[in-house]
Amino acid sequence: MAEASSDSRLRHRMPWRNPVLESQRFGPAHPRILVPLLILSIVALRLNLGLPAAYLEEPRRAIVAMEMDYRGDWIVPTQLGEQYVNKPPLFNAVMILGSRVLGGYPELLGRLITVFSLLGMGWLVYRLARPGLGADAAVACAGFLVFGADIGFYFSTTGEIDLFYSLIHLGGFVALYFGDQPSASRRKRWVLAYLLPWLLCAAGTLTKGAPSPLFLGFTYLAWFGVQGRWRALFHPGMFAGAALFVAIIGGYLAAYSAKADLAPYLSGLLGQSTQRTVSEHGALELLQHLFAFPLDTLENLLPVSLLLPFLFFRPGGAVAEAWKPERKRLLLFCWVVLAANVWVYWISPGTRARYVYMLYPLLIVPLVAAWQRAEGSRLPGPLEFWRRCCRWIVLVLSVLVPVAAILLALIEAYTDVPTASIAFEMLCLAGPFSSPLYPTPTPIGAALILGCALVSLYGVIWLQRYGRWTAQVLMLLVMSKLAFGALILPYRGVMGEAADQRCHALFIHELSKDHPLELDGWRNAGNFPLSVAYILERERGEVLACKGVHAPDHAVIAERPQANWLVGQGWREADSFTWKGMEFVLCLPGKNTNRKSE
Repeated sequence: MAEASSDSRLRHRMPWRNPVLESQRFGPAHPRILVPLLILSIVALRLNLGLPAAYLEEPRRAIVAMEMDYRGDWIVPTQLGEQYVNKPPLFNAVMILGSRVLGGYPELLGRLITVFSLLGMGWLVYRLARPGLGADAAVACAGFLVFGADIGFYFSTTGEIDLFYSLIHLGGFVALYFGDQPSASRRKRWVLAYLLPWLLCAAGTLTKGAPSPLFLGFTYLAWFGVQGRWRALFHPGMFAGAALFVAIIGGYLAAYSAKADLAPYLSGLLGQSTQRTVSEHGALELLQHLFAFPLDTLENLLPVSLLLPFLFFRPGGAVAEAWKPERKRLLLFCWVVLAANVWVYWISPGTRARYVYMLYPLLIVPLVAAWQRAEGSRLPGPLEFWRRCCRWIVLVLSVLVPVAAILLALIEAYTDVPTASIAFEMLCLAGPFSSPLYPTPTPIGAALILGCALVSLYGVIWLQRYGRWTAQVLMLLVMSKLAFGALILPYRGVMGEAADQRCHALFIHELSKDHPLELDGWRNAGNFPLSVAYILERERGEVLACKGVHAPDHAVIAERPQANWLVGQGWREADSFTWKGMEFVLCLPGKNTNRKSE
């Protein structure tokens, strides 16, 4: 009896020893967990989002949007006054609409579009998974997508185009899934299975170009083909949707051709679609990519990719009989659509992780379903060992994250240790009188951090006792995202090449604001740092154009050889900076002062 009592107490302390007890705990959809999870998620996604300087492709997106706005032309995009042929203008048009709300083009603008796109993807994943897997698993799917290693901690902080594009295509997948249900009415089938996917396909084409109709075609062929329903490909709704697509894209191209030469634009869009394919890369690159692509994808999907071994668990008896038909249909849809589209990226050596974000949910849903099957079941020895490992990983990290945040913040507050400088900006949370670029630590900030960390520790203890593993993981991810936003994002605002270029650009603007400003030479726009051009165009409210001949009262930014010639013609050197080995000089009308910015 004593042994039985001891074993019972042990199972309560270590619920992973008792799958039945684990399955009876609170899931992430329970109000006690979901409400604080949603509140903290919104705070984590927004925290310090606008502080880092624009980097990577952010300046390009903002420049194209600003020039469309300044010129009053939403049809023909330009970059530094030159025709921009790499991307259609839909994302930039959304940025223009967002600028009406924010009152300008701050760094925050594109990043908010990214966050809203990510939240929209999370909602679509929840809607997709809920009928087949239930509310708890659906919330877990959405959380694993929003706070995954790559999207949650990296790409959700950039104002890029890919999450917006992924939202559009994921919307098409979800619409097809619900529109093609056996119980769908005729009207619902027409709208969701045909018209809406083609409409979203047109939106995707106006966002990134040619790949969109190919992916929709692959999806239709695979989904209807695996069911043997080839006649569905010739449904009247299919022709109506395709006609809608042609009308939208044809109308845009006709409007474009009325304003600019269409041939280089179509050539540029096609080149963007093919430059990552195997035709542009060697056989060795292809072999390396074939091996690295699945590993990189699993790495980017962490922590949900830890559940991969559970895909090979096949329960029997009552558990298998309890599977709902809707669950089987959902998993079939995810695997079929994933296989129909992922192969294009798998054989394209130039593929970037962000290109396949719209396919991540199609892998996350089966992984969470596999964990759901295993959660209340007795597992074979290796899988049981891996389940325990997953639980210990989450438990250890759930304690380490808040403890590390406390230590870093306190070390930075009360010592001069330079290695802890990333914690410096975390203390500006309660510093309302500090500069947004150079925040000042305050005792209130340190106390706030300490309080938040202690509350997080209490939440960890509570979740370990009353919450399921998925709830524990989601709370850990949200806590980690909060720490990331408090520690890392402000640091990016004052350190790095992008921050330096922002300082150069603001200084150049101050020197040249009383003169018209232009770039020297008929150059490829890629030969000038776009992060500098973005700040200048934003602050001046006008297009920073490239010109070969300059009026004597204009300020000019030129490379060093041409700047020396301009100085000989009566301009004066006011400032200079270096980018990729090239020295750019600001030349103002008047006498030379030979001033160089630090």
